[in-house]
Amino acid sequence: MKAKMKRAKKTEPVPELREKRWAVISFDRCAARGLTYAEAVEKMRELMAAKVAGLCIVTDAAAERFESA
Repeated sequence: MKAKMKRAKKTEPVPELREKRWAVISFDRCAARGLTYAEAVEKMRELMAAKVAGLCIVTDAAAERFESA
């Protein structure tokens, strides 16, 4: 008898990832804010190609604290 395999359900992206609440920062500055997570990933790729070091995707709130430090 063949065992039935369950099909994996396609999952929706987490709603927060679609919100424009993400930022890209580097070691010394905030490069972009107010992005969806997908937009932040694309911006990070652009900056990596430009050899910008220390890139990270964070929330806008975290980027604001970073800028004021």
